[in-house]
Amino acid sequence: MALRHKVTLYKMVIRPIITYCAPVFGHISNEQMLTLQKIQNRFIRIAADVYRFQRNVDLHRDLNLPSIKSVFKTQCRAFFERAETHPNPLI
Repeated sequence: MALRHKVTLYKMVIRPIITYCAPVFGHISNEQMLTLQKIQNRFIRIAADVYRFQRNVDLHRDLNLPSIKSVFKTQCRAFFERAETHPNPLI
């Protein structure tokens, strides 16, 4: 399978599972966030077929994948912006 297909598979299947309910779990501890980041890093290494000598930052940049922490921040920000403008005052 081509690398771009593996990355698309990650973005469409695996990352939504990792970031499920990100606004609710947006304030998890750094240790828990690091665990989620390790899962993403492991998948990237397997998909790109690279070894330990290549830096994670370079892999993220080359594959155009943001860190899990930035994905959480983006999803939390979007959720709360939608909640502020929602017509129902209870939300």
